[in-house]
Amino acid sequence: MSGQEQVAQLRRSVVQACRVLGVAEDSFVFSRSGFEMPGHGIKVSLIVAEGTRVWSAVETFVVPGTTRAEDRHYSTVFLEEPLGRELSFAKKFAMKMAETRIDAAIDASVG
Repeated sequence: MSGQEQVAQLRRSVVQACRVLGVAEDSFVFSRSGFEMPGHGIKVSLIVAEGTRVWSAVETFVVPGTTRAEDRHYSTVFLEEPLGRELSFAKKFAMKMAETRIDAAIDASVG
């Protein structure tokens, strides 16, 4: 499978997996080497880690300060999966999205 076919497979798989969670396709901004979800602070890109090409999902959080200049940005890699395992990546990505939504719902219910 060519690189562009793998990107297309990732795109189709992630969109389908997240559709079940109510995430619309227009929530994604796709590029030649991955995608972003601007409303969620998530960026997925193809990188080289320890000599292997992997899909890497990074989430950026903003901790508000008293002014915008004092806002702090933190990023964390929450998923990495080797190139060629796009279906596995899509499944794990959607499960992480579901887990985040469940945690938020529980947090909201307990005030």
